[in-house]
Amino acid sequence: MDRQIVYPAQIPLDSDQLNAQRNAYVGLGQLAAMAYGWSTVAASGFACTPGAGLAVTVAPGSLLAPGVVDGTAYGTLAAVASALVRQYVSRDPATLTVPGAGATYTVYVTPATVDTDDTVLPFYNAANPSVTYAGSDNSGKTAPTVRQDAAQLGIGTSAPNGAYPLWIITVPAAATSITTDMIVQADGAPFYDTIPQLQADKQDALGFTPVQQGGGINQVAGKVFLGRDTTYPGLRYSYVNGGGNTVTGGYLLSTYGTELNAAYGQLGDLSQDSGDRLVYQSYDMNGSYYTAALLSDVTGEAAARAAADASLMAGFAGGISANGDKRLYGGHLDGGSGKVAISWDGGQADIAFASDVTAEAAARAAADATLVSGTNSMDTSAGDMQIFSLHYSGGMSRPAVGYGPNGASQTYAAVALYSDVTNETIRATNAEAGLVSGTFEMASGDSQGIGLHWSTALGAAMFAYGTVSASTVIQLASHSEVVAETTRATNVEATLVSGTSGVVAANGDKRGNALHLNGSSGNMSAVYDGGSGDLAWAADLTAEVTRATNVEASLISGTSGVVAANGDKRGDALHLNGSSGNMSAVYDGGSGDLAWAADLPTAGSLPDTDDYQNCRWTIINGVMTLSFVALGTGAGGSANNSVVFPKAFAAGTTPVVSPTIDREPGSSGEGVSRFVTLAGSDDPSSPVSNTGFQFQPTFTTGNGTNTSSKAYRLQVVAIGNAP
Repeated sequence: MDRQIVYPAQIPLDSDQLNAQRNAYVGLGQLAAMAYGWSTVAASGFACTPGAGLAVTVAPGSLLAPGVVDGTAYGTLAAVASALVRQYVSRDPATLTVPGAGATYTVYVTPATVDTDDTVLPFYNAANPSVTYAGSDNSGKTAPTVRQDAAQLGIGTSAPNGAYPLWIITVPAAATSITTDMIVQADGAPFYDTIPQLQADKQDALGFTPVQQGGGINQVAGKVFLGRDTTYPGLRYSYVNGGGNTVTGGYLLSTYGTELNAAYGQLGDLSQDSGDRLVYQSYDMNGSYYTAALLSDVTGEAAARAAADASLMAGFAGGISANGDKRLYGGHLDGGSGKVAISWDGGQADIAFASDVTAEAAARAAADATLVSGTNSMDTSAGDMQIFSLHYSGGMSRPAVGYGPNGASQTYAAVALYSDVTNETIRATNAEAGLVSGTFEMASGDSQGIGLHWSTALGAAMFAYGTVSASTVIQLASHSEVVAETTRATNVEATLVSGTSGVVAANGDKRGNALHLNGSSGNMSAVYDGGSGDLAWAADLTAEVTRATNVEASLISGTSGVVAANGDKRGDALHLNGSSGNMSAVYDGGSGDLAWAADLPTAGSLPDTDDYQNCRWTIINGVMTLSFVALGTGAGGSANNSVVFPKAFAAGTTPVVSPTIDREPGSSGEGVSRFVTLAGSDDPSSPVSNTGFQFQPTFTTGNGTNTSSKAYRLQVVAIGNAP
């Protein structure tokens, strides 16, 4: 049986705990298969007794049935379809209601695997480890905490598919109660004697150790009678012949010899040795004694043989002839191979020692350690596929990798050799040595230069930039064209004012290019590198100074208290952001919305009372989240239980409620699963209001569900409009 290994300071994983339970589960199933076989269904317990009125009570019990390890994923562990004998349990007595009188019913058991005990679990909160999440991703949702192999009991006119009959209940017409004589074990019920029952019912009942009668070599298999003869001293035996009649067989011991048959010789001395065994001589008293065995010698030898036989394995236990199974006859050490060899009908083969298996496992583990993953960092959502194989392709003269969605559907692609990469590097290096850079000192927004050629049609050099698939081509000036333009520009510039006098490039200054009257605005317009702008007349400037002085008198400072060394920035403006509905502050380099006082989250808690505990609430953007534990006792029957919110939601609104409940207390200290049913299921909104809700605590039984009348702890999470 496998066992998990963990180490000090190791980070605990959920798979460690799940594997530990699965390993024990598999070990128990393998042990059950050894005792009952891989295909046997066996039941234990489930005693059926009369209950009150037309009802029966079925005691706790368990059922062994063939299945698989896990048909679905077990937590984070994948499903395992390996065969396994599984045990299904009914922990508590179950009361089954007999449908009516004047009919025959079958009590049956159905094996079922269910994920149950749904609970809102605490999860680790990486953002704030001191505050746990309620449910995965703080969703408040419940999750199952137990995978239960349950033996579910039922009663009906017959056992349904997948169920096994246990008892037959024959109810006379007009009967008002069940009696013991109405209950009998069903034909084919999978009950087997226990080992103590086999001992008591078989050998112990005889009062002695039995000896095989007949059936040996040259013996008939009939019954044999052995007793003292009434006519002569000695033992006489009889037997039952093929016709069923008792026939005399003769004497086992006699000293009369020829008196019975002239051809027989008479015995000589009959004595007892020191071991209380019978010794005898022939009639001629030649001094040679022969010792006879005592009954204890025979029974002792029989017991020794039985003990030896018990240590042997059956040669055909669990064999199925229809499948071609063959009987094992024995095992021996094969001198040639040094292994244990087993023999069967028509063949022989060696089997491995435990050390062989261990060595092979170690070899496989060592080999596996040298392998690389075909799925490491694989992102299937991006279209990544697993690499399944790597081999040398004669057709491509290259190594080839096989990839695809599965091992059966692979696509093969060549992998470059080291020489391929080296040759390409040399070719590219040689080619690049004759090129000029198309990206040297390229800044953001620039385009890569991709070509330079001579246009015969234009008689000029042409420059291409952009990309090969989307390029732009422009004409470059010749040297003579540049000289002519330089001469022209020099003559013109002699009549202009400087546009660069006093320019400090380090400050971001730009050259002035022109000055003209903007007919649209009526102002002088200055043109500079990269743009232009109107200049103000002296009268405009005076008017603006007056206006600004008046306005600034009503403004608040955007720099008061600013400490530049702390990274403070000047506030520039404050306005209402129409998109968000919040006030927005603008500062040097950015802006951001401010919160209204009503938008700030508020939180609090309420003291524990007899009705609730651990009450906490938060309000964010007008939405209140309320969590608490409600305490109470189930009303039972069809009555509803009421829960009052410790803090009411907005009047006239209906919050969303997520309640979970603890297990139903049991008489043996264990509980059964319970769940919460909101009252008024025909109208989901009717049981919930802004002040509370109504519900029924319901628990599961072997025959269905029932409402609870016992104490409960109800974990409640409610979300709705804040008051």
